[in-house]
Amino acid sequence: MTLGDGQGTSPSTQGPPGRHSPAPVWSGAAGLGDALAEDRRTPGVVSQDSSDSRTDWSIVVDLISAYGIFPIGALFLVGWLLPTAAAPSGSVGGHLEPLASRMVATLIAMVLLAVGVKVAGMVWADPRPFQIDPSIHPSIAHATDNGFVSDHSALAAALSGLVSAWRRHLGAVMLGLSVVLGLSRVVSGVHHVPDVIGGLAIGLVCAALGLWIGATLWHAVDQRRGGRAANGG
Repeated sequence: MTLGDGQGTSPSTQGPPGRHSPAPVWSGAAGLGDALAEDRRTPGVVSQDSSDSRTDWSIVVDLISAYGIFPIGALFLVGWLLPTAAAPSGSVGGHLEPLASRMVATLIAMVLLAVGVKVAGMVWADPRPFQIDPSIHPSIAHATDNGFVSDHSALAAALSGLVSAWRRHLGAVMLGLSVVLGLSRVVSGVHHVPDVIGGLAIGLVCAALGLWIGATLWHAVDQRRGGRAANGG
């Protein structure tokens, strides 16, 4: 099998068995579609590297990679449920203050996210680092499927973008954690950098669209209610 840069591998260039070699940050397009198609015909899960050479730092990175989405989700619930001061009139946050409107924006963003991630995976195929280079041993178990885009990064970015509409500082913290999560997925050997960048971008775009559509709908509802009140009924 060839590397993303087109160079072959040989036993003399591979690290000792069980060692976790660093994943390449970019994979070329040539030959990746065939490799992915082969893996899709024989789907499976690659076991994590269980060598004794893992350090405390690598264990922390793996924990972030596998479970980092949960703290981000918890922060989203905090920012979503706790009351906030009213946003300036005419702003997106101002239209999305009521909890019901936040639910609408969140549902729309999640639907858009699911569609966006699916379409991105159909448009561009990027096998996992360990599918391209057999010498790479992922430090967390993962399926042999298309790595583009990182759905962890996409979901984390979408939640961060939604919270930013009514809690800007919390949203910024969540976005920073989303970047850390994405990088940990690269270090763990299950994603390339473009997978993470694409996921973050799609997540933020879907959040912005969800907020805009939700704000538009909520504004229309407010106007309709205001018109009924003015007409006495």
